[in-house]
Amino acid sequence: MNYTQDLKTEEHNQRLKGKLKKYFSFARLPKVLFEIVRYWVAKKILGWKNRPAKILKYPHPKLKQVSKPIDFNKTSEKELLKIFKKMFFSLQAQTYGDRLGIAAPQIGINKRMIIVQGVSMINPEWTLTKAPLEDRYEGCYSLNKEDIYKTQRAKYGWASWQDLKGKWLRYQIKGVQALVFQHELGHLQGQCCNELGELVAPPIRIKS
Repeated sequence: MNYTQDLKTEEHNQRLKGKLKKYFSFARLPKVLFEIVRYWVAKKILGWKNRPAKILKYPHPKLKQVSKPIDFNKTSEKELLKIFKKMFFSLQAQTYGDRLGIAAPQIGINKRMIIVQGVSMINPEWTLTKAPLEDRYEGCYSLNKEDIYKTQRAKYGWASWQDLKGKWLRYQIKGVQALVFQHELGHLQGQCCNELGELVAPPIRIKS
């Protein structure tokens, strides 16, 4: 085999590979652009689906209605999850406070659904115990940002609710969790904390 001829053939092959690589790179360009556009559109659609709802302000009529219980025979898990997602994103969109809880009526949905410290609850119920009532201080995203109300809440009690599958759960809760539970349950009864307590100067820190 002629070495010079072989070298020329190798150089030719390298040039050909370079041209082919360049060609296929340009050939794939429209597909790359398509993927970029598809990703951008999907991101926009996801953002639109997960957009927070506006929290209603007192005295909006929906905040004064008694919410209806969830009938698991007529409501799918997908529908419930969609509402909880809307509630969650609406709560997380708040720029002040500890974002401890939200009730469905606050976003205009009069169904017995609440979120308490990240836990989704359906058809919640509160069973009083012999626990004495005590003064508690609370605010509400449906009221003015600066307003704090002194209310009387049970220190502890039994909380019951259903999960997304309809299974009943029951726990004794106390402290901040009990306060938030009673606060959100009030929304389901058509009440805000301003109707249950008196406006006061905020304490330095709400005790648990």
